[in-house]
Amino acid sequence: MSVEQFETILADLSDGDFILRMRHFADKIESHAAYREPPPDWVPGAVRIRGNADRLSEWVAVVAKNKQQEPDKLASRAKGSRDMTFATQWIVMYADHHNDPSQLENLGLELKQRKYSRAVGSGLPPKPGKTVVSNIEGKSGSISVYVKKWPGKGSVELWYCDTDPIDEASWKKLTHSYECRFEAHGLESVKKYYFKTRYDSPAGPGPWSEIVTLVVI
Repeated sequence: MSVEQFETILADLSDGDFILRMRHFADKIESHAAYREPPPDWVPGAVRIRGNADRLSEWVAVVAKNKQQEPDKLASRAKGSRDMTFATQWIVMYADHHNDPSQLENLGLELKQRKYSRAVGSGLPPKPGKTVVSNIEGKSGSISVYVKKWPGKGSVELWYCDTDPIDEASWKKLTHSYECRFEAHGLESVKKYYFKTRYDSPAGPGPWSEIVTLVVI
């Protein structure tokens, strides 16, 4: 098992998708066995990676108004990519030390190669074919969600935003579920929201569903 075999693929992501990927990755490693004991200071952890996501999001907003700041945004993105790579390398070393390739699953990253023998499926999950979001009668600020099942193994993520859905950095994760029908709570009532879903599997998250608009009551 080598670090090169598990080099992360990040360069082709848009800034918004890269920000989401950093936040998703931070959520994954926060409870990972490789981070059960505090690692050395030079190993990036969830807090640092979330901070990188926040800073890149700020630079994206700045560049939207002032294109001359593009080099600063690129430097921020490069740091985020480097820290994710270092964190992944730490987990690869942990998995190699314990001879346990399964530790490389569920990281929320698309990986270049998987040369160990354990089968992890045929690739990333597909785009959700159908997502339905509706209000729950009698429960203010609560919604019911249905996502069409797919034959693979994994969960469903639900993300939302209440501003411009074109701005990918404005999206936030609301919840995830291992069922195709589930509920989410805690939203503001009488407010317009945008929702999207994606499947998450051991190979990583799949593409986003179509955006669904709903006025939550």
